[in-house]
Amino acid sequence: MFPKTPEYHNRNTTKVLIANTKILGMLGVSLISTDHTGNIRGARFITKGPESASWAHKDLRLYAVHNPNLGTYSPTRVIAENNAERIVRIIMNQQFNPRRDIVLNQQVSNTLKPVIKSKMSFNRGVRVHIEANSLGKSILLLPLQFSNCMKLEPGDGHSSLHRANLIQTAILFDQVLDTEIFLDLRLFSAECRMQDISQLEAMQLKPVETEERYLPGMHPFRHPNISCPGLKHGCTHDPYSKGNPSKFVYGHEDSI
Repeated sequence: MFPKTPEYHNRNTTKVLIANTKILGMLGVSLISTDHTGNIRGARFITKGPESASWAHKDLRLYAVHNPNLGTYSPTRVIAENNAERIVRIIMNQQFNPRRDIVLNQQVSNTLKPVIKSKMSFNRGVRVHIEANSLGKSILLLPLQFSNCMKLEPGDGHSSLHRANLIQTAILFDQVLDTEIFLDLRLFSAECRMQDISQLEAMQLKPVETEERYLPGMHPFRHPNISCPGLKHGCTHDPYSKGNPSKFVYGHEDSI
């Protein structure tokens, strides 16, 4: 959701103001909900909330992102990079085209072919079925968060999973692909998750530095300039819903 007025992190959601449809499409986002009234580059207006809706919803508008990645992006140009900050800079560059370009931790092939056709579907709710065809070695960029816990079944020895664009999953295959991806998470076994952490640490992934820090024990949704008398660890409600000012702003109305 992309509001036109400054919003903040609200419990388990973050509302931002910059609708970068190139990145959203790459991640598989197909719809944008916003109260912004202007055009959004790279998205098509569909509809808006009915007049009978509550005041909080009647101003919402729905946009469709052009050509989102539904397991259909097949990049042929590999950029090898294993530093998180540099990867983000590459992706945010205007010349980066996620349908053509992909950032991997290492080179995989110099002669990648575009996929002729592909299909992604969910089986039994927890498995992702991937089908694809090409004229040689190809990469399919998937709108799935990568983890070393991901496995292929059946494993044919000619296809492999890779971390792509810092957080996404890419599958490398040769000519024909018909497989399922599932998370091989086992009780009392966190080895693959530890591999994820080690990999991200090696890529020097760090939290974004902000001007304000919360004190130990302070409620995470408490604004630093708001006091809640009688509460030991600050406010336990969400002060942002009352329109309090904050420095945590991601853009402005003209950014969309």
